[in-house]
Amino acid sequence: MTAISFTGTNPTVGASTDTWGTTINTGLTQIKADLDMLNATPTTTILGRVTGGTGEVERLTAAQATTIPNPVVGATQSTGGTKGMVPAASAGDQHKVLTGAGTFQVGYGRAFGCVIVNTCINGSQPTLTAAMNVASVSTLTVSASIASCIITFTNALPNATYAVHGNANGSISGVAYDRTTTTATLYWDTTGAVNTAISVSGFL
Repeated sequence: MTAISFTGTNPTVGASTDTWGTTINTGLTQIKADLDMLNATPTTTILGRVTGGTGEVERLTAAQATTIPNPVVGATQSTGGTKGMVPAASAGDQHKVLTGAGTFQVGYGRAFGCVIVNTCINGSQPTLTAAMNVASVSTLTVSASIASCIITFTNALPNATYAVHGNANGSISGVAYDRTTTTATLYWDTTGAVNTAISVSGFL
């Protein structure tokens, strides 16, 4: 029977010229290398394999590990979904939620609005009260009987439903709102040069 011996930290079987012993030695060397890797595994390390084909166990990064599980499959009206990796949210989806369909959709409400007063003096800074998701309004610009200002929201509201209201001293003549940005321009009638309170309200 061929004896197993140890030279330093490397096990050997039989003579180096022994084909059987050489094969076993190769296997023992690989086992030792694998054990050394396991014994020296750093924290936050995941063991697996992402390289194609059969081979040694690899230390995977978090990004590599997420490529192994199957992606989530959403449900339909007639078919159930399957669990898996959640898809990455796209830019602009920060206020959306992951639905049972496996996609990000607008799925909750968020109120916003404000009241703007002192609105009939050209170049003045309006007073902003009761602001929800509203950061500021610009100074007023008055042209003839039409005044305008720019309202700035703290977030873009691409899916918002909103309303603008004027009191008895003025009427809203138009609203322009680029929903992909955070600004809206308000225009209103200043007939009689009476301060007008304007409320902006909505729900996302």
